[in-house]
Amino acid sequence: MAGVKHSSHAGTTGTSGAKVFGEADFGRRKLTMQDGFINIDGLIEDLAKRVAAHVRAELAQEGAAGVRPRLLTVEQAATYLGRTEEAMQHIIASGKIQAVRIDRRVFIDVRDLDRLIEDSKTNALR
Repeated sequence: MAGVKHSSHAGTTGTSGAKVFGEADFGRRKLTMQDGFINIDGLIEDLAKRVAAHVRAELAQEGAAGVRPRLLTVEQAATYLGRTEEAMQHIIASGKIQAVRIDRRVFIDVRDLDRLIEDSKTNALR
């Protein structure tokens, strides 16, 4: 097993009074082999912590991509396009993007922003 170092302490007595036949280092926790059996509780606890840390890291790496909102505020849409809020309002007023109005709030559909980006692509710099 990777990361596990074995050392032999044949016949020594552990703190619980049981015979300790060997020890293994797993991460920061020392696992002991008592009466021929490894104390697996510590191993399971460390493994669970490592899995949880890995899952947290994966979710953080994905960020909001895992649960990305479809509707953005005008400010968020401006950030998404790398523009100012005023420029985004101009894009909406010019009809390049339609606003989604729910109650008194104004949103922009992220799909419309993606479509605007795709439609605006060109091979020329000018």
